[in-house]
Amino acid sequence: MPMIRFPDDVDSDEFLDVLQQALDPFVVEKQYMSRAEYMAVFMAVCRFQGRPQPTRAEMANAAQSTDIRLPPSRDQQLYDWIIDYTDRVFSKLAVQMRQLSGSKLLESYIEEWKHFQRMHRLVCRLFYKVDQNWVERERRYNPSCTTVSSTLIQLWYTCMFKPISTHLMANAIWIINRVRDCSNIDASIVVNLYNSLVELAPEDMDGLRVLFRKDLGVYIRHYENPYIAAAIAYIDQRVCSLRKHTSMREYIGVLSELLTQEEQRSEVYLHPESLNPAKYALNLQFLVREVDQIYQMAGAMLEAGDDRDGLRIIYSLLKRFDGSDTLQTLQRKFISSAESDILQGCPQRPTNADSRNSDFTLTAVDYFDGKLDTYKATIHGLFQGDSNYIAALEKAFARVINSLAAKRKLATRPSRLAAEYCNLVLSKNKLQLTGPGNDTKQAVPYLCKAMQIVHAYNDKDEFFAYYKRFLAHRLLNDASISTDLEEAAISDIYITENANQTLNPEVMAIEKSDIQIMLAEVSMSNEYSCKFAQQYPGLGFGMDVKILAHDQWAGTFKSHGAHLAFPPVLTMACNLYAQFYKQTHKGRTLQWQWAISRATVQLYFPESTSRFAESGYTIVVNVYQLVILELLTDSLAFKNATALTHSQIRFATSMSIERVEQELNVMAKHGILQYVAGGTKVQINNKFNSEHSQIDISQSMATQEKDEVENSILAHRISYLRADIALIMKKHKRMMYSELFMRVWARP
Repeated sequence: MPMIRFPDDVDSDEFLDVLQQALDPFVVEKQYMSRAEYMAVFMAVCRFQGRPQPTRAEMANAAQSTDIRLPPSRDQQLYDWIIDYTDRVFSKLAVQMRQLSGSKLLESYIEEWKHFQRMHRLVCRLFYKVDQNWVERERRYNPSCTTVSSTLIQLWYTCMFKPISTHLMANAIWIINRVRDCSNIDASIVVNLYNSLVELAPEDMDGLRVLFRKDLGVYIRHYENPYIAAAIAYIDQRVCSLRKHTSMREYIGVLSELLTQEEQRSEVYLHPESLNPAKYALNLQFLVREVDQIYQMAGAMLEAGDDRDGLRIIYSLLKRFDGSDTLQTLQRKFISSAESDILQGCPQRPTNADSRNSDFTLTAVDYFDGKLDTYKATIHGLFQGDSNYIAALEKAFARVINSLAAKRKLATRPSRLAAEYCNLVLSKNKLQLTGPGNDTKQAVPYLCKAMQIVHAYNDKDEFFAYYKRFLAHRLLNDASISTDLEEAAISDIYITENANQTLNPEVMAIEKSDIQIMLAEVSMSNEYSCKFAQQYPGLGFGMDVKILAHDQWAGTFKSHGAHLAFPPVLTMACNLYAQFYKQTHKGRTLQWQWAISRATVQLYFPESTSRFAESGYTIVVNVYQLVILELLTDSLAFKNATALTHSQIRFATSMSIERVEQELNVMAKHGILQYVAGGTKVQINNKFNSEHSQIDISQSMATQEKDEVENSILAHRISYLRADIALIMKKHKRMMYSELFMRVWARP
């Protein structure tokens, strides 16, 4: 295109004609203007605007004359020319557009819109002085005078878009309906169309503003509203006959599928701010009148439990009313049913069962874990993994675990049940969880089962009291699978409880420190035992002594330092170890704890007929049982007497009569001893038979009884409570008793 030459001295009409010739190739013929051409036009416009205005004398003479009118300012001439020029261009385009239809119409409109945006940017740069000088002053007296940019957009809307808007939207809806009917058609042009309408925002025009949705007036009135109306008509056409001739279950199934499909289409063909209005309009049209009947159907499905697909569909429909009372009522009904089911199915310990029955512990913990996982899977399957349902389920599970009914069925505290389960997981020859190398990862899922109960239980300090008790049993009897597993277990428990913030972090740190000290002392004691065995290799038996130096063990067993008459060999071994220990730790005194000591002996029964008669039986006994067996097998103790009375045993061992009777009854129960002479004497049962070569009759160590554990827990709570009160009072020297109570109560 040849360079346009703007004469230096032309009148206004001639200049505007030359300006039109310069812009026509770009605006009408859709060519691109080079930088040189742009600079020529821009400088000409600036010179035209910069020419002097008429003098006051000329204006006065012109005002007195009836034949001469005062010419408008050059800025106003440019402004009026822009309106007239773009009006003619857009009107011609609108006439051409009305002759098109279908995708071709939408494609042509998008192409013209993109060209208009380029023209809009160029014209705004060319005439920016009009905005800066004249428009700003003119708007003080004429509010309808808008900037060049707003004027161009208003002209596009009025002269180009509005005359073809009905025809344009009808073709867009036709394309979308083809998509709804699963036709193979490219509807991406519709997305470009709604984006162009979002960009078209003539906010200065009355009647196009939409409250709370700024700059979307044109898009909402000309695209969103027809789109939603078409969606409602499409769905209504397909479900109207179903509602009359099919069951409610089939009706909501089809309706749910159609609404889901429409929601997916809306995410593609609607602006993000239109999704909620579209969802609300569809809900209002199809669900509001049916919501009560849908909820009643959901309640019946929950009770029957035989239509999971139907319940999933109903939830998806009610979920559309997010936060509604109906959805919350459905949630409460489901959670209430789950809570009742968990409590009713809670395992009940048999009345004749031992409180330490490992089978019942495994059954109970597996039951709670299975129920919780089942209902969580149900929530994920039926209710799309709704976090509100998960949180409500966990609260319901906590109510079950803390309920008096659950404690009565379990015949124990849930905290003790969880601790017993952990003990089974971490003990040798219990669940046989670890293979070669003691892989600790195998035990983690089992520990998580118990920790679910701990998380739900309110009094978590009870769990740690019982856990330490069982830990002491494992460590002192070498029943732990591995020290590494013990350390990993307590670390996982510590991290999990801190993450859930279910216990005071300071208390958790103290509990973890106590357990780590217990583990360290057992490890050190094992080293001492190895050194002792190397120093005294000729004892004829092994001796493993645990040195418990700190107070962390005080709450895990009864202290028994009473005198016990040992056989000479055992007395000599104890004295040797005490001497060995004092060589390293001078000034320390060892106090033997017989109640938690055990021994492994090999016994042969001459008249036994089992397959182990020749190899003998390996029997684990406590120290009291060891002394009694040594006494009964020593033929010289009572002049070759093979049967002894209770009094004779008591006199020879210095035990109490209660202890003697307790240990004799245990060994008689297992068949190792037998009562003779009408039950007044006891002797070794030479005809002992057993299917197992290894037998443990030591029972568990003499740990605290139930009341003593509770007293220990209560003592710890009192100490922590006093510490909290002291800490609060240091910060607040004076306060009301009620305020102090509330502050203490608020602490974890």
